[in-house]
Amino acid sequence: MLIILLLLFSAGYGQEAKHTVDYQSIYNLHPVNLSTGQWRVNFQAGFTHFYKVFNPKMGKIDKINPKIVLNDAYFTAYGMYGLNNKWNLTFTLPFINKHHYTPMLFQQGVGFGDIQLGAVYQVQNLTALSHRAISLELAAGLPTGHGNDLKPTDIPTGLGTFAFTGKVNALFKGKKFDIWSNLYYQYRLPQEHKSVGDEAGLYVLLQKPYKTTVGTFGWETGLNAYYTFPTEMMGHQIPITEQKIANYMIGGWYAYLDKYYIRFGVPYTFYQNGTFLTKYQVLLQLDYQF
Repeated sequence: MLIILLLLFSAGYGQEAKHTVDYQSIYNLHPVNLSTGQWRVNFQAGFTHFYKVFNPKMGKIDKINPKIVLNDAYFTAYGMYGLNNKWNLTFTLPFINKHHYTPMLFQQGVGFGDIQLGAVYQVQNLTALSHRAISLELAAGLPTGHGNDLKPTDIPTGLGTFAFTGKVNALFKGKKFDIWSNLYYQYRLPQEHKSVGDEAGLYVLLQKPYKTTVGTFGWETGLNAYYTFPTEMMGHQIPITEQKIANYMIGGWYAYLDKYYIRFGVPYTFYQNGTFLTKYQVLLQLDYQF
């Protein structure tokens, strides 16, 4: 981790601070705050295609049975407001639509997920002399999704408990591209008979804008890895709740009038709990900044 951070800092050293149109990613990372009174809203849709899933009979992740149909879709509304140049406020409202068909069982989870309220503090911003930005972020997740008292036919749409996330965001402007990083930890409040596993993760992204007379185009690519601690019920671990996942993502965007943005990203899960190439997701996003 230390080596990665040193490389990121050195990439921006000695280069002219040349600002991109905005500082946004398909992952909604926040290394640079909005100015006072500015708003950013976006709407994202995500669709997952599975190659492999957990097989309860074998007790491991295996190739998906042709008789099994998994339809997972995610829709998220997100807002960010510049309270001042140091503090920004954030709001996230997810909606989940999952339908899983097997020869033995039909499961579904449809409804709102856990609402998140957050704040971002700008530790260091981009200037004519500075080529890096750093921010600290705190978010509280409210258990508004369906995560408790589940029936066998239910797929959870939320954690079922309060969650508190701390993040460190960084942007380093290099000569050829921008380098983004994000390190986070999410603490999930234990309940009386259930302890939902915490989660820790890391993002490292590369981003490159191309400004033209008809708008700004750009691409981004990078890695995301995270570990979810196992969930325990009455002192016993629930199978497959412990997750070790690594994704590779490639995406791009188009910006018009520095206000309207169309983004896409395809995160591919190349590693999950000891197996490889398990799924990919298609992300589509519309942003409006004013």
